[in-house]
Amino acid sequence: MENNNKKNSKELVGVIPKPPQKAVLKWGILWTDLIATLFGFVVGVLIILSIPNVSSLVWNIVIKTVIMICVLFILMIPLMPVPSAGNGVRIYHILWWSVSFKYIDKKIYKLEDKNHSTKKFNSYKKINFDSSIEAAKDFLILTNENETDKLFMCGIKFEGKNIFQQDLIDLEMMANSWWELLVNSKYDLQIVKLSVMSNRDFNNQHISNLLSINNKLFETEKINIIQYEARRRVLEEYTKKYIYKNDISREDFIEEKYHIIVYAEDEKEMITEINRITAILNQKGLSGQKMSSYENVNLIYQSYTPLAEPLSPTLIESNSEDLTKFLAFKEIEFKRNCFKVNGQEQYFKVAAITKFPMKVELGWMIGLFRNSTSAIVTIKESLINENKFLSNNLMNLQTNSQTINQTKVVDIKAMQYEQEVYSQIVADLATGTEKLKEVSATVIFSGNNEDELREQSNSLKSELQKIGIYLNDLINRQIEALEHFSLKPRTPLKKQISRQIPTWTMALSYPFISQKLNDRRGLYLGVSVVGDQIIYDQFFLPSGLTTSHNLLLIGMAGSGKSHTIKKLAIWNTVNQVHTHIFDIENEYAPLARNLGEKVVHVGTKNGVINPLQIMATPNDELTNNLYDDMQFYLTNLEGWFKLLYPDFNDYQIGYLIKEVGTLYLNTTSINKALKNKLSLDDLKTNDFPIMSDLIRLMELELKTISSDQQMLHQQWIYSLKQDFENNGKYEYLLNNHSTLEVGNHSLIVYNIKSIFDTNNQKLQNALLYLLFAYVTNKFNTLRIENDIKYAELVAKFEEEKNPYPNKAAYELLVKQTLLIDEGHEFMKNSDVTLDFLNSSVKRFRKYYAGLTFCTQDVKDFVKDGESSKKTQSILTNTPARLIMLCSSKGLEDVETLFAQDGGLTTEEKKHILNAGQGRGVFMKNNNNRHQIQIELNDVEKEIIRNRNYD
Repeated sequence: MENNNKKNSKELVGVIPKPPQKAVLKWGILWTDLIATLFGFVVGVLIILSIPNVSSLVWNIVIKTVIMICVLFILMIPLMPVPSAGNGVRIYHILWWSVSFKYIDKKIYKLEDKNHSTKKFNSYKKINFDSSIEAAKDFLILTNENETDKLFMCGIKFEGKNIFQQDLIDLEMMANSWWELLVNSKYDLQIVKLSVMSNRDFNNQHISNLLSINNKLFETEKINIIQYEARRRVLEEYTKKYIYKNDISREDFIEEKYHIIVYAEDEKEMITEINRITAILNQKGLSGQKMSSYENVNLIYQSYTPLAEPLSPTLIESNSEDLTKFLAFKEIEFKRNCFKVNGQEQYFKVAAITKFPMKVELGWMIGLFRNSTSAIVTIKESLINENKFLSNNLMNLQTNSQTINQTKVVDIKAMQYEQEVYSQIVADLATGTEKLKEVSATVIFSGNNEDELREQSNSLKSELQKIGIYLNDLINRQIEALEHFSLKPRTPLKKQISRQIPTWTMALSYPFISQKLNDRRGLYLGVSVVGDQIIYDQFFLPSGLTTSHNLLLIGMAGSGKSHTIKKLAIWNTVNQVHTHIFDIENEYAPLARNLGEKVVHVGTKNGVINPLQIMATPNDELTNNLYDDMQFYLTNLEGWFKLLYPDFNDYQIGYLIKEVGTLYLNTTSINKALKNKLSLDDLKTNDFPIMSDLIRLMELELKTISSDQQMLHQQWIYSLKQDFENNGKYEYLLNNHSTLEVGNHSLIVYNIKSIFDTNNQKLQNALLYLLFAYVTNKFNTLRIENDIKYAELVAKFEEEKNPYPNKAAYELLVKQTLLIDEGHEFMKNSDVTLDFLNSSVKRFRKYYAGLTFCTQDVKDFVKDGESSKKTQSILTNTPARLIMLCSSKGLEDVETLFAQDGGLTTEEKKHILNAGQGRGVFMKNNNNRHQIQIELNDVEKEIIRNRNYD
C-alpha cells in the first residue's frame, strides 16, 4: 500500500548507516579472524616444536616467541580489511582477484564465442512490440535464466534544475518530492546520468544555411561588400560553438542527460509506476516524460559508449526481436584496470563508490554527476531486516562507546550523534515514514589511452574525497564491473559495493543541477555557473503560434547590458531577422555601420514622418485595401491630434478628422488610386498631402460651411497656421513630406536622441506616436507577407506528410524584432510609450515578432492605477528576462515588479547584487533559470567596440 504520509519538516541533513558485518563477535572481530588466529597459533606451535632447543633457555624462549609472532603476523596480513575496496573486502580478496584475473579469467570476449560471449554484458533481448497495451510497447524485455519469466524495463527522461539558486522552502519541497518518489516505490530503480556530446547539428546546419543565404544575397547584389564580409565573419566565428574539433575543449560540447529506469514484471503495474514518477517530476518543473522504445535502446547503448552517435530508428526497428545484434560488443579485451572494445584504440574503465560518509547534506552526490563520465545509481528494495540491521549497529555503537578511552571526547560525541540518528531512523521505520534502500553507484570513464583514464579517475576521486566519498577503480575486476554497470537491477559483483541508505538521505543526494538550454536555431549567449552552455533562440516555438517572444533586460550602468543587447542585434542581423533599434543615446550608429546596415535620424530633416501620409494600420484581417487603410489611419490620427491639442474635446478633434478625410478624397493621387482600386504600395511619399494642404482646404471651405461651424472652423485654421506655418513650433518636423527611408536592410537604427532632447513634451509625444505608427506599419507589412507564405508552407508540408507542418512552416518565415535600450528614459513621463509597449508585447506574437526592452531603472514600471495594469500586462507577456547587476534599491524595485510572478530567490538576489560585468540571472521562463556569464567572441567585440568607421 502506498505511503501517503508527508515527511515532517526536518534539517536537510541525512545519514548513511555503516555497512553490516557478518559473524561479528566484538570490537569488529569476525569469526574468520578468530579461526585464522587459532590456525596461526597451531602452525606456530608445530614449527616451534620442530625446531631443536638451543643451549640457553632465554635464547630458546626469545627465538620461539619471535617465530610465533612472525607466523601469526604473516597469516593475519591477508585478513586486514580494505574499506576503500568495498564492504567486507580484505587483503586476501584482492590477492585472489589478482591471481584470478592473471591465471583464470578470460581476457578477450567475442560476440560469437559460445563460452565467452560479449552477450554476457547485455541483458536485453527484444522490444515489447507484441504487447496488447499500447503504452507497454515501448518497454524492453530483459533476458532471464527461465525464459518463461519476463522482466520489463522502461526509462523516464527528465530535465535538471539548479535548486541551489532557490530559497530554503523550495529546497525542502524538492527534497520531499524526491523522498516521496523513492519511499513509495516498491520497484527496482536506476538513476542514469549520461554525459553525451551535445547535439548541435541543427545549430550548425542553421549557420550553414545562413552562410549560403549570405552568399546568394551578395551574388544578386542585394547586400554590399561591407554587409557580406561582416556577416560572413560573424557566422564563421559562431561555428566554433556548434562544431566540435580536436583543438577545442570537449567539455564545452558535453551535455548531461538524466533518466530514471523502472524494472517490473507486470506491464500494468509498471505503467502505473511510470505515471506516478512522471507526475512528481512534472510537479517540480523537471519535465518528466516516458521514453520511447527507440530512446530506451539508445539509453542502453550510450551508457556503455556515452560519446557515440545514437542508433537510428531504422536499425532498431529492423532488429527489435534480437537487440543483442547491435547492443552487444563484437569484441572486448580486458586489462587489469580497463578494457577496449571492437579492436579500437578507445579505452574504458568502470569504477564504483565503495565508501560513503556517515553524515551528508543536500546535493551530496553532485560531485559524482558533475563530470564528463556517465553514472548509474541503482536503488533496490532492501532484502535485509531493516530494524535488525539498525539495532545491531546501535548495539555495536553502544559497546564501542563503553570501551573507548573517555579522553576521546570527539569520538564519543560522534558516536552519540550516530546513536541518535539511528534511533530516529528506527522510529521512522516503525511509523512507515522511512525505508532503507540497497544503493550502489558506478561510473564509466572513456579516453584515448590509459593515461587519460587515470587522469579522469584521479580527478573525480579528488573531488569526491572532499566530502568523504571514495571511488574504487576495481582493479582486476573490470569483467564483473562491466557486467554490474549494465542496465539491469541485479549485481554480479562477488563482493557487493551496495549500502543500505534511508530514502530521505537518497532524496538529499539531488545531483540534477544541469539544466540545458540548447535551442536548435539559437545564439550562444554564454555559460551558467554550473558550466551549462546557454544557446537561446528568442523565436523558439515550443507549441502554438501565440507564444510570446519578448525579452526584458535589466541592469545598472556598467553591468554589460548594452553589450548584451548589441550581441543580440548582431545575431539578429546575420540570422535574417528584421531588427529595428530605438537608439536614445546615439550609441548604436557604430554597430550599424560596422555591419553595413542603416542609421536614420528621426526628428531631423532627414528623418521626417509626414503625419498625413496614410500608413497601413494593424488589424487582424488580411487586408490591403486603400480605403480601409485610410479609414483606419484616420482613427489613428485622432489619437495623434489629441496629443498636440489636449484642450480640444472629442467633438472638436472629430471635426478636424472629418476635414482630413475630405482632404484625402480631394487629393488627386489618392482619389485616382481609390477609383482604380490601387493599394498604398502604389503611392509615393509626395502623393500624400501635408499640413499646409489641410490648412488651404479649410480656408477654401470658409465660404461654404454653415454658420454654426464657422467659429470652430476658424479656430482650427488659426491653431494649425500658428503651429505648422510661419515658423511655427511644429513646421520644421511635421509639415513636410516624409524623408524617412530605411531601404532593404536587416538592421535599422532609429536615432531618436533629438526627440528626447526636446523640451516640448507635446512635440516629443507626437513624434514618438508617428515613429511607433511607422515601425508598426513595417511590422504589419511583413506580417501580411508571412501570413500568406505560412498558409502556403503548411499546405506544402502537409502534402509531404511532415509530422509538424505548422512548426516547420514557422521556422522558414522571416522574423522581426524591436530593440529598445535605455528604456528608463524611453518610459519617463510618457503614457504614449507605455501604451505602445503594452500593445506591442501582445500584438507582436501575432506578427512573428519579438520585443527586447533594456532598462537600468525599473521604477517607471512600478506604477499605480490603470498604468499598473499595463505594466503588469507587459511583464505577463514577457517570459524571458535577463537581470544583471543592480543596486540594492534597484533590486528592491525589481522584486516589487516581479512579485506577482514569483519574484527572485535569495540566492538569485545575492548573485545580482554581486554580479560582475556580463553576469546576471537569465530566465527563459519560470522553470528555466540560469545564473549566467554573457560571453562575447572576438568578432562581436570588434564590431561592438570598433568606432573607427568612415
